[in-house]
Amino acid sequence: MVLDAIESVSDDLDQADVALILTDQSSFRRVADGIVKYFTSNGFYGIIFTADRTFQDLEEELDYHDVETDKLMYLDLVAKTRGITTDRDDVELINSPTAFNDVSIGLRELITQVDEQSEDRFILMDSFTAYLLYGNLKDTGNFIKRTTDRARDHDYTYIMTAVRAQLDDETIEKLMTFCDTKIDLTEA
Repeated sequence: MVLDAIESVSDDLDQADVALILTDQSSFRRVADGIVKYFTSNGFYGIIFTADRTFQDLEEELDYHDVETDKLMYLDLVAKTRGITTDRDDVELINSPTAFNDVSIGLRELITQVDEQSEDRFILMDSFTAYLLYGNLKDTGNFIKRTTDRARDHDYTYIMTAVRAQLDDETIEKLMTFCDTKIDLTEA
């Protein structure tokens, strides 16, 4: 059902440089995983940055759903706080979700790697609403502006996922200043 919903908005995803995808809490993980599966199954390479689960947990879940994880790189904002380390080239571990400069540097390094692998690329911010737990809207908004600009400069599709019930209309309106399209999958 979720994959059908993602397929139904595939034209919107394909045409947008930056998309905000709103979903229900109950389907959030399935939608985020479905987005990754959609892009990787269409030949895209991608970067996922996550602020609420480790790259290990995320990769295990994606493997379970038969996602081509060899096409992914991870910008992990929580593993270090949980004592997890890695020497993998496809993972950047950041000390803190609020270390926006470190996140920007890590993202830049991963973009350089993905640029060498494919012309079809995406970045998934999983999830925007998690970032609001760590910082205020102004700082997070400035960070989103910088990362979406970088994605556009490098010809990436940038997707922000968010739980609709956790955002008010004013926040969504502010986010739309960075986005080309809003996709509402709250019924998916």
